[in-house]
Amino acid sequence: MRIKPWNIDWTLRNTFLKITGRKSLSAEREERITLLREMLYPGESKPLRPSLSKDYFGKLSQDFALSSVSLANRDGEMIASSGRNDITIEQDVFSSVTKSIPDTKYLLIKGENKTHVIYPDNGSLLVVEAAGNVSPVEMKVLLRKVKKGESA
Repeated sequence: MRIKPWNIDWTLRNTFLKITGRKSLSAEREERITLLREMLYPGESKPLRPSLSKDYFGKLSQDFALSSVSLANRDGEMIASSGRNDITIEQDVFSSVTKSIPDTKYLLIKGENKTHVIYPDNGSLLVVEAAGNVSPVEMKVLLRKVKKGESA
């Protein structure tokens, strides 16, 4: 078996780098790949779009005259909200209703002072709390604006 000269050069370089305490070529390559992955695929702590922020949802709730607007995953993990910390109660209510009535489009819960609307969309739940009535048309417009990232 014949050893190719560039393989010897690469092995000698890596050995020299290990002895002197510098990073090897493979370690440098792994760091570059990790950096590119972090740039291309943002972590879960960072919002995917700047529109998914508390300020944006606060502006939406003011524009539509709502008490709060929240967006969460179906498992209850909050994506963004105008002021609430969790929507576990709404998520539990919606999942129990959809188990007994599978073709539920949205859920409107009207209380004495407030109205809660839970609107599902592709694996996420849009939860709105309002002092008055909220129509399905308003919910569709609100959902469209949340998806596009624009204000009212």
